[in-house]
Amino acid sequence: MIRPCDIPPGCRAESGEGIRRGRIRAELGLGVYPDVSLAEARELANKKRKAINAGADPLEKKKAVKREARQKQVPTFAEAADMFVDTMARQLRNPKHVEQGRLTHSTHSAAIAKLRTDTIDTPHRTATVHGFRSTFRDWASEHGYARDLAERALAHTIKNAAEAAYHRTDLLEQRRAMLDEWWTWNGSQRA
Repeated sequence: MIRPCDIPPGCRAESGEGIRRGRIRAELGLGVYPDVSLAEARELANKKRKAINAGADPLEKKKAVKREARQKQVPTFAEAADMFVDTMARQLRNPKHVEQGRLTHSTHSAAIAKLRTDTIDTPHRTATVHGFRSTFRDWASEHGYARDLAERALAHTIKNAAEAAYHRTDLLEQRRAMLDEWWTWNGSQRA
């Protein structure tokens, strides 16, 4: 028989019972002495034994509780965006830029603002303006359009001054044809 004085503080009081999963026996901890008295440990052991005999799996229940707790810790997109802006605010000198960042996230990501970040996938990202532009850029590459043509369609500028000086065309007709195909492709994705 185990007496309270036989268990050093911080050690686990075990029931001596466990559950079998195939040939593997899993021990169930009942708590730490003196936080859990021996009487409480016996009572917990009896409850767990009855649950096991009824077909329950206390270890699976414990894992489910942990999974649920982890899920509650995952922020929504809006919460993550706010944390990002807060972090960036320390690096920005102008408070106006911080507010612009908040406004940008709240305006352009309203469709995914309430989703947890671990549930956001490619279709969700296309709901944001940046996601839509990014999807277009991927589509243009996958459909064989020249990088320069896609960049011009997105109104990106050429950073190299020498290259920009010699590249004066707006590629309007090629952009028009590419965007017509993009429009058609988007319509086919909705069907």
